[in-house]
Amino acid sequence: MKRPRPKSRKKKSKKNQAWTAPAVLGLILTAVGLVALVELWPQVEVFPQEELAQAQPFLAPFRIHNGGYLPFTIKRVLCYVDELKQAGATLNSSLSQIRGFDGSVLNESVLERAGDATGFCRFSEGRPEKVDMVLVVDYVSWGAPVTSRAYTRFVGAHIDRWEWLKQPVSSDLKRAADKEIADDL
Repeated sequence: MKRPRPKSRKKKSKKNQAWTAPAVLGLILTAVGLVALVELWPQVEVFPQEELAQAQPFLAPFRIHNGGYLPFTIKRVLCYVDELKQAGATLNSSLSQIRGFDGSVLNESVLERAGDATGFCRFSEGRPEKVDMVLVVDYVSWGAPVTSRAYTRFVGAHIDRWEWLKQPVSSDLKRAADKEIADDL
C-alpha cells in the first residue's frame, strides 16, 4: 500500500514591505508640496481703519491687505449689509461696491506681497444704531483660471467711539451675500 503523499504547502510570498528610497522621497515631496501650496495660497485680510470724520462710521476706510507671499488681482470688492438700523429705519440685504479715496472702484487692483488697497463702504450719513455687514473680495491668484472669494464680517459698535469689530462669518450669511451678489449681476 502506498502512503498518501502529504500535501505540499506553497509558501505565500510576502511582498517586500521595506520602505524604498523612491517611496520615502515621494512621500516627503508630496508633504512639502502640500505645505507650500497652503502657505503660498493668497491670504486676503481686511482691516477697518479710524473714521475720518467723527460720528461718521461709513467714512472709516477698510484696508484690504495681501498677507501671503504671492500677488493676487482684486476682481471686485463689495460691501453686503445684512442689517443696518439708523434713526428708526432698518435696511436689510443691501449691496454696494467699495470705492477708493478718489471714488474709483478697486477692480483689477494687483496686490503684491504685503500690498494694500483702501476703500469705503458708504451706506448712510451719521452714526447708525446697529450695523452687521460682510466685505466680499473676489480675487484671482497668480494666474489661476478661477476667481476665489473671501468674506470678512464686521459688526459696528459704539463704545467711546464707533468701532468695527471683526466677527466670524456664518455659512448662512455667506449664502445670503452670494445670493444678493448673484441677483445684482
